[in-house]
Amino acid sequence: MNKKVIFLDGPIGSGKSTLGKELALRMGGQFLDGDDYSEPSLPWYTSALSTCHSIASAALTALQSCSLVIVAYPLRSREWIFFERTFYREGVHAFCVGLRASYTSIVALHRLREFSVQEHQRIQVMIDEGYGQRPFSALIVESGESDLGLTLARLEDDLRKMLAAGEMP
Repeated sequence: MNKKVIFLDGPIGSGKSTLGKELALRMGGQFLDGDDYSEPSLPWYTSALSTCHSIASAALTALQSCSLVIVAYPLRSREWIFFERTFYREGVHAFCVGLRASYTSIVALHRLREFSVQEHQRIQVMIDEGYGQRPFSALIVESGESDLGLTLARLEDDLRKMLAAGEMP
């Protein structure tokens, strides 16, 4: 399996999109923001399956012109099982990287991101539910302890080592 999809999982504000975009550039892959494939007029729980199908389709299309796709999308076990099996059937290896961050680090003013009241509540719920540190994560990175550059460098280095050693689950 030479083609790979890396999912970045974590709570709102943990750096999935920011790190994912830069990581894709550095590693010669394509980036997909899972939020771009969801139905914004519906709650996540009513559109989860169609969102997963849309993300999988977009990733498979992207893999026709490259060997690596990085997807920013928070994952529950059922979504992970769907993606892992869907990509395996297509000869693509999918794995998950957890971006773990504390509530305090996510909402810190120096990060220059404002959150709505609902987002503040959802961040804490997502942390409590284990986003960013799932048992199916091949790698877990603390995304709130260092600045973006250091976190990105560590993430890229760890991923390159895993890919080179074939240490993916």
